[in-house]
Amino acid sequence: MNVMYKPECTIHQEKVEDKILLTCESDANPDEVTFLWKKGNGTYDGDIKMNGLQSTIRLGLLQESFGTYFCFVNNSVGLGVPCEIDIQGIGVLKNISDTN
Repeated sequence: MNVMYKPECTIHQEKVEDKILLTCESDANPDEVTFLWKKGNGTYDGDIKMNGLQSTIRLGLLQESFGTYFCFVNNSVGLGVPCEIDIQGIGVLKNISDTN
């Protein structure tokens, strides 16, 4: 029996060089999904990569990158419950004097 269901998702965070990567992983049936990222109450219009059941955004290590990010995943059954992650001062900011 093939049970169809809305997407479920989780967000993972990792630091790579001078970027924060947020990866939204989805579990859905059917597994043809679309992703939408939002930051706070607004849209996120930065670099978004999609690969099957995963979508990744890259954030700079900047104060303006801090905030709450939401990942919305949709398939033909419907929109799943969005996942969220809160990015705050995670101790990876460069000291401002390093740029002088």
